[in-house]
Amino acid sequence: MRKHLGKHVGFGVIGLSAVLWLAMACDGSSDKDKALPNSDTGNTPGTDTGNTPGTDTGNTPGSDTGNAPSSDTGNTPGSDTGNTPGSDTGNMPDTDTGNTPGTDTATDTDTATDSSGDLPDSVFRTKTLRGFDIASVADNNVLKSVIDTSGANVIRLMFSYRPLVDKASPYDFNEEAFGHLRRVIDWCEDNDVHVVIDPHTTPGTANASTMYPEDDFWADPAWQAHLMKLWVRIATEYKDRGDVIAGYDLLNEPAVPGDDLGIWNQLVADLVKAIRDVGDQHTIIVEACGRRAGNGAYIGRIASLDKLVLPDDDNLVVSPHFYSPFEFTHQGVDGNAVLSTGYPGTINGVAWNKAKISQEMQPIRDFQQRHPNVPIYIGEFSATRVSGADGEAYLRDLIEVMEAENWSWTYHAFREHDAWNPEMPYTDPLSNGPTTRSATAPRLLVLKEFYAKNN
Repeated sequence: MRKHLGKHVGFGVIGLSAVLWLAMACDGSSDKDKALPNSDTGNTPGTDTGNTPGTDTGNTPGSDTGNAPSSDTGNTPGSDTGNTPGSDTGNMPDTDTGNTPGTDTATDTDTATDSSGDLPDSVFRTKTLRGFDIASVADNNVLKSVIDTSGANVIRLMFSYRPLVDKASPYDFNEEAFGHLRRVIDWCEDNDVHVVIDPHTTPGTANASTMYPEDDFWADPAWQAHLMKLWVRIATEYKDRGDVIAGYDLLNEPAVPGDDLGIWNQLVADLVKAIRDVGDQHTIIVEACGRRAGNGAYIGRIASLDKLVLPDDDNLVVSPHFYSPFEFTHQGVDGNAVLSTGYPGTINGVAWNKAKISQEMQPIRDFQQRHPNVPIYIGEFSATRVSGADGEAYLRDLIEVMEAENWSWTYHAFREHDAWNPEMPYTDPLSNGPTTRSATAPRLLVLKEFYAKNN
């Protein structure tokens, strides 16, 4: 793997004060890990009983189909108990992050990225990455087992329930979590596996696995400063590690209040500039962002791609997640997903099959046509195990659509939650309950057909 990275990229003016951000980045004090481990991380198969109380299975209000699984099944959005006392968790106006109105410095990359004839090296450009999401606490023996069994060439390392920054005051860096990060990167570099660093959650968010438009995170730049200080530290520590790091996933499944993505576009621009300012040239992954329309309706992340504006940087990747149709993919982990929903078949009056999946992907193709030098990476997709053989058919159709576009992808998830773990064979009757992991589990065999292309 390469040890050195590409050229430095210049930036324009940013709205948020770099002095404020970098001053906060100097807070390197450690704290005990208050988060609890995820479910199936490599121990005896079984559902982890220690997940953060109240976390859910992934429903952003409005049933966005691009939400992270294993999030909250019914908590009131914005009810994070670690937020500043007295802060408003649900009445966030559509405001910017503290910049002077009208000074959004994010720029459309139709001219910024598409005109460059000398793009920096990025593993997303040199190969198709095919892998999976995995919990940060997975030890090296687990990593070896799942990589040897699957043939994946990338892992998306999630810090959902063991966050890199504590979500309760005083919001210190979690040194135990940083230790896991160093260990995994070292192991992956020694074993020719790439890593996407995914903090997954941050102070000011109510849920460990996804975001809501009503989250406090958007209400005050002080919440966003915690994410800024995290990325400044990561960039400072890992800027010289080469392409073992496939990319930095800035924020998992953002969703903003209001119908304008300006607050997300500006935060992306500020984060990118802060990372580049410490001399880090790694690929930066920008996720699609959902939004709350003026009439209260939630508009999903893929449908909102036309409002995503990227900063002037030639080493960015855009990463939507795909869980459509939600009623099928989230059976057994969300009350809105009815058990025994079949695929292919009619779901909520819509005929779902491979052609429909491809149609739902069209906004991603449209975005890439506007930004031909910005690779696409589907960072999450899945269907719960209770879907059985229909889930296999769904995954095969979905992966074939992604493969036809040469998009990189990571399946959600190995050793994170029994409902999604492809190493677990089906139960009889079908359920999302634990079984003994097997290298010949039906869903794993489907994935391995495509992981074999990595060789």
